[in-house]
Amino acid sequence: ENHQLEQQALQNQHAQELQSAVSKLQMLQHEFKKLQGEKNRQKESLTLQLDSLKHELEGTQEMLQARSKEERKVQDSHLKQLRGMEKEMNQKEKANEELRKELQTKEKELEEVKGELHASRDEYATLKDRVKVVAGELKERRIECRTLQSE
Repeated sequence: ENHQLEQQALQNQHAQELQSAVSKLQMLQHEFKKLQGEKNRQKESLTLQLDSLKHELEGTQEMLQARSKEERKVQDSHLKQLRGMEKEMNQKEKANEELRKELQTKEKELEEVKGELHASRDEYATLKDRVKVVAGELKERRIECRTLQSE
């Protein structure tokens, strides 16, 4: 009977320890479920944040691509404009060079005309002097002729 009492005491102790272990297990399961729920909510929240950030990133990338495309268009436009301005400048330089050459030609012609004018003035002055001399001689001859006619 002692043995049975001991066994009964052991079984009671075992039942209490088992009950305590089950209760601790239930409490731990309850805490685990609670923590698991919190972690699931955090996971969902982080997933939503991640999705939001992905969406924002995609929008930003699209915006950057659009900006990059626009910048390329502007660069192309500026390059075309620059090439046009260079072409126009080259044409104007060429026209300027032609005008400079024409000016040099006209200046040479002007110098030649000035030389001819100077020569013509000299010839005119010479002829004028000669006309005076001839007129003087003619006057003297008329006088001689009158003198001879009167004699």
